[in-house]
Amino acid sequence: MDPPTGRPREDDLTVATGDRDAPAAADRPVAAAPRSVGRWQLLDVLGEGGMGTVYRASDPLLSRQVAVKLLHGADPRQLGRFLLEARSQARIDHENVCRVFEAGVDEGRPFIVMQLVEGTTLREASRSMSLREKVACVALVAEGVHAAHRTGLIHRDLKPTNVMVERDPEGRPKPYVLDFGLARDTEGPGQTASGHVVGTPSYMAPEQAQGESERVDRRTDVYGLGAVLYEVLTGRPPFAGPNAVDVMMQVLSREAPAPRRLLPSLPKDLETITRKCLEKEPERRYDTARALAEDLGRWLDGEPISARPPSLVYLAARKARKHRAAVGAAAVVLAALALLGALALRERSRALSRARLAQELGEEAARVGDAMRVASLLPLHDVRAERERLERRVEGLSSRLGSSPADRGPVLAARGRGELALGRLAEARDSLLAAWDAGFRSVDVARDLGLVHASLYQAELRAVARLPNPQLKRERRQAAERALREPARRYLREGASGGGSEALLARALLDFCEERWDAALAGAARAVADEPALFEALRLTGEVLLTRANAARERGETEAARAGYEAAASAFEKAAGVARSDPESYLGIGTVHAARVELEHYDGGGDVEPWVERAERAYAAGLTADPDHAGLLVARSDLLRLHGESLAESGRDPSERYEAALADASRVTRLDPRSEKGWKALAIVGVRRAEWEQESGRDPRPELGRAVANLEKAAELGATDPATFNALGYANNALSEAERARGGQDSGLLRKSVEAYERALAIAPSLAYVRTNLGNAFQDLAGVLADRGEDPRPAYARAEAAYREALAANPGDAYAQNSLGNPSLNLALIEAASGRDPEPHLARAEEAYRKAAALNPRYATPWLNLGWASLVRAQFRALAGASPGAALKAAREAFGRGLALKPGIPVVHAQLASLAALEARWLLSRGESPLAAVRSGRLDVARALATDPGNPAALSARAELALVEARFLGGRGALALLGAADQDVSRAARANPRDGEAWLLSARVARERAAVLSSLGRDARGDLAAGRDSARKARTLLHLRFEPDAEEGAIALLAARAAREPAARTAEAGASRAAFARAFAGNPLLQVEYGSLAAEAARLAASPRR
Repeated sequence: MDPPTGRPREDDLTVATGDRDAPAAADRPVAAAPRSVGRWQLLDVLGEGGMGTVYRASDPLLSRQVAVKLLHGADPRQLGRFLLEARSQARIDHENVCRVFEAGVDEGRPFIVMQLVEGTTLREASRSMSLREKVACVALVAEGVHAAHRTGLIHRDLKPTNVMVERDPEGRPKPYVLDFGLARDTEGPGQTASGHVVGTPSYMAPEQAQGESERVDRRTDVYGLGAVLYEVLTGRPPFAGPNAVDVMMQVLSREAPAPRRLLPSLPKDLETITRKCLEKEPERRYDTARALAEDLGRWLDGEPISARPPSLVYLAARKARKHRAAVGAAAVVLAALALLGALALRERSRALSRARLAQELGEEAARVGDAMRVASLLPLHDVRAERERLERRVEGLSSRLGSSPADRGPVLAARGRGELALGRLAEARDSLLAAWDAGFRSVDVARDLGLVHASLYQAELRAVARLPNPQLKRERRQAAERALREPARRYLREGASGGGSEALLARALLDFCEERWDAALAGAARAVADEPALFEALRLTGEVLLTRANAARERGETEAARAGYEAAASAFEKAAGVARSDPESYLGIGTVHAARVELEHYDGGGDVEPWVERAERAYAAGLTADPDHAGLLVARSDLLRLHGESLAESGRDPSERYEAALADASRVTRLDPRSEKGWKALAIVGVRRAEWEQESGRDPRPELGRAVANLEKAAELGATDPATFNALGYANNALSEAERARGGQDSGLLRKSVEAYERALAIAPSLAYVRTNLGNAFQDLAGVLADRGEDPRPAYARAEAAYREALAANPGDAYAQNSLGNPSLNLALIEAASGRDPEPHLARAEEAYRKAAALNPRYATPWLNLGWASLVRAQFRALAGASPGAALKAAREAFGRGLALKPGIPVVHAQLASLAALEARWLLSRGESPLAAVRSGRLDVARALATDPGNPAALSARAELALVEARFLGGRGALALLGAADQDVSRAARANPRDGEAWLLSARVARERAAVLSSLGRDARGDLAAGRDSARKARTLLHLRFEPDAEEGAIALLAARAAREPAARTAEAGASRAAFARAFAGNPLLQVEYGSLAAEAARLAASPRR
């Protein structure tokens, strides 16, 4: 994001020498400032930079302010950088990195919607900071940059004006890293060719200034952080000059002035930290941005820092390299030869020392690996004691990192090999990559890097296979190929040379990564033949067979998948037979059987119980070997949750399964509070359990609240998986719906839901199912707006747009097609509530529902929605005085087809009862008996309450039926029916005090009871007062409906009839007339039912007082 600082100074110029044809800012045509972009209203300009203008903007739907960046012009290269900025920044989820909500093109204008940071640039903010605040602020910036590095991004343009700072509620500075327009993906091709210089000269690392893009890595950003720290501490950048070329020459040839020369009071440790960041050679800088943040933290805590000032020998040698021409001219030949001989001897000695160190460390790492293998080969037992002892030995290797920089490579490589042996794949990858970056690039390191990337790739393939959405599978698989498979192939090609079982296994892994399945199987067999105890090769056989079986399942080849799973399980069982205490082999067995559970549950229609039992047995054995194995615990939690879903769908109680699943996931989070997978697994179980509780008539809110909190923790841990944010959006949406169904407030939950879905789409814009979920959130948001008396139409339009975008990406998505009908159905309700013809909207809704039913004939929801659409049509026709018979028949047929596909849904039976009540009211208005319809409706009420005894819709439907029967019977017999109706509607209103329909029905029941009491000569004042209160509550809740006004008018008319004093009678009649006038102005069709009552009120109001 371009900060709001006017014309940039020379040291702030961002250069890209490969983009010289781009127009200068002064050459751009001036265009009129737009007033809006998409749904965002642009308010004022925050800043302008070389690529775009940043505006403060308002999001009317979510009631928040954002920053919107618009691209200048339409140059394809600028557009590429612009979109790269959006994609890069959206991948990072860290509290010190500015968030991206959405990106796109509106009327030809590319835009990015970002978090609005109310503050100033770090350059400006640091002027008023204390020294400790400056250091703490840069430490937080380094943590944000480290989060970017974890996603594979290098910023390449860190500077004080690319960091914004605002104050938190306690007044502490909180920085946000901005502008990832120059970021490069370390796992994919960058935007800058070799030889092109990209960055800002005053903050540019030497490798950037030389255009050596292949040398740019995370340590380049460490240099940039050092330059930022330098300026924040001293008030000026490390290098400055009249132009960019002069500054870059200084970067390459000079040392930055010592910070304490510029600020003598600066603590020496801070100067040491700063100079370490600004080392010319990358290997002498901090290895990671996190390491810099930790050293700054040590200074803040008063602890010794890890950085050390450069030695005098190093400074002299560096000065000699800088001025070697002058040194050579001044030296005599004999002295030069003597010096060269001494240097050569010393270098040879150092090389021999490094070789001995590498051999010693390699042997230590090999001993760790051998010891872990021995523990795995022993009979089944708890290996944690051996693992903990070996972990201490691996940590002991880290103590050698304090030796010379040249020795870092061997130390890091040994530590990485030890971590690989212990199964700590992420740590192993970090250590091995650091060794590789330090120049230690042996065949063994390449092989280990290939092994760790291939193992991570296999784990990701397993996770991808379990995803329910084909589009998400494709996205995740492609991401895994870029981030894991390609590096695995690259390193394995270098590390698969030589002989022996390890080389054979490496070549078989390379075949796996290149999808040469038969060659991989043959290679694994050769490795086992060479070394029968090489259980890793047996596991590889299982991985190949599992991958092929999953592919067969995706193609719909169920029998081939079943056979493949049997073969894969057999291979993993052979591995477990050799390594009886190897948790990974048991994880493989369990994963295969869990895949079979999914196949039978979702595709095959077979019995899941045998495969659940086998998977549980395998996971239990693996957890005997390592009770703290996070992968096994998460896998078993997923299995138990799926089994619970299967039980719930078949009408059995899944609570025990869900409890066990929650216990496993909770254990993962206790063992590692930073486990994103643990928090996510815990949340997904919670969501499924809440859904079951909702269907069973229980309150799902506590479980949904915990699920939301757990997903937020997963997101806070740097999640870049769109599925995490999609789940967070879904959970917030479900919690909002549950709160509103029980009379609570949305409290911003839908806004959070929209933000989560937008975050998912910013990471993966092509995911159609997330757009469908976003449409659902806007659909619910429209309902909230309507409840508040605000216009819901813009939110319905946004929902429809999201559904159409989803269908454009996936035209065969029956769920999105069904959802597309919902905004039209709700707009039909709005039209009908005002007495306008809802038919155009109903026709569009029904078209969408029928298409959805055609896309998936087993999908019940489109038929249920067709039933609701026909019910709306029937209600409107009855209101207009026309026969609802045909529409009632169509509604019953549609509801019947939906129930045939998904029987026993309480709310559908409640709607069928409401259909019967509507038919009974119509018959009564025609002078016919409604009793047959009443009896039919009561049967459906009984079916609904049998499943959910407190279902509010069923209770209201029963009250409606009793009200019609009471009107038909009249007299004393009606009072008992009306008493029962009052109890039912009171229960419904207590279940959800914000249910306007329940309060409207309560007013109708009270009015009818008052009328009966008056006809019997009894006091009806209590019922009149209660009815009036209910009508007014209904009016405050049903903002778009006018029946509450009509009911208030009818109740006032009864009060006028009963009034003994003329003045009271006239006053009540006047109130009645005013209420009817409001009702008829809002919905003229209400005159069909209430017109005669309004005429009577008018006569009474006009009659003279006597």
